[in-house]
Amino acid sequence: EDVLMRQQGYIRDGGRWRTKQEVAIAMAVKQVEEEEIQWRVKILRWESLILRNRPNAAEALTGIREIRDYRATKTLAERLNEPKLPRDMKLMYLDVLTQIGGAVPVEAMLKCISNDPDDVLRHRCLDQLRLWQSRRAMTFFVSLLSSNDNQRVNSGGYALGELGMHD
Repeated sequence: EDVLMRQQGYIRDGGRWRTKQEVAIAMAVKQVEEEEIQWRVKILRWESLILRNRPNAAEALTGIREIRDYRATKTLAERLNEPKLPRDMKLMYLDVLTQIGGAVPVEAMLKCISNDPDDVLRHRCLDQLRLWQSRRAMTFFVSLLSSNDNQRVNSGGYALGELGMHD
């Protein structure tokens, strides 16, 4: 059986026979997950230094502001939508997310617009989505128009007007 499977291009991985492509994909996924974890640890450590006003807080601020790796967006998005964080931290996370771009930052901004009570933060997110001419944002706000909650309908209509996009 071993010889036959190897002749067909399979390799033994974790007690199972897999194709080389399956193994390569699994390794790539594992590497991405490890990088995301490393970014999470780094960002949370820097955030703690900043919030506690430690002597190396300036270095931590610089570290966060210089992030350009898409692997960090998951943690940055989570921190942007953390209710207990001060506005300044959230605005910094938003700035970093806008520098990186992509789907995760767009989703984080939509969540922020929907849930955050801070008008300044919501408007900054909406301004960025307008600059990007985000189709995902337009679709999201259009979906709010069919809600049974009048406030959500009004919020969706307002946001669509602010986006200024045409289908």
